[in-house]
Amino acid sequence: MSSELMIALAAIGASALVACLREGKLRTILIVALWLTPLWFASWFTVNYSADVASEFGAWWAFLAFTPLFLALSGAVTLFPFMLVKRLREIQRQQ
Repeated sequence: MSSELMIALAAIGASALVACLREGKLRTILIVALWLTPLWFASWFTVNYSADVASEFGAWWAFLAFTPLFLALSGAVTLFPFMLVKRLREIQRQQ
């Protein structure tokens, strides 16, 4: 299996597990942290490898320009499974 697929599966599994927690600040903080993972990675990468990014793309902040795209993809991978599991648990409680 490719590493990209493994990362996506880990994010899906983590968000589904977070959905099983009770409502509260901890659950909110965890799902927001999962969703913002690309932002943390882009910030870390830009700080540590700004010279490499600048020589490749022409500007040290170029990697940060792609962050909104990564946040949208991360939202699809983390927020959708979170909301799905949350809704399934609500339906199960109503029965």
